[in-house]
Amino acid sequence: MLKRILTSVIGLTVFFAVVNMHRYVLYGAVILLILGMLYEMYSAITVGRTMRISGYISGAAIFAGMIFGKTLFAVYAAFMLFLLCMIILHGRVTSKKVLSTAFITVFIALFM
Repeated sequence: MLKRILTSVIGLTVFFAVVNMHRYVLYGAVILLILGMLYEMYSAITVGRTMRISGYISGAAIFAGMIFGKTLFAVYAAFMLFLLCMIILHGRVTSKKVLSTAFITVFIALFM
């Protein structure tokens, strides 16, 4: 119980410190959080290296698109990147794996 309380105190301290800093620090923290969440999800569904890299790039691009007001364009670009991966990895990866990875990436990046 003490470990949980200590972890929550440290976590809340870091959270409030990041929120009260410059907005670019907050953006950087959110990007790191998105990449960490994507790492966990990709580990759970066992995604290959190429798909992981595409997902990380797409997740960061979607968040950047939301910052600059071009969210729909960023989502389209992410799906195009995944479709390009499907073409390049033809025969080595199923379309189900590519589309599930794309959905996870867009879902996490948009809702963060």
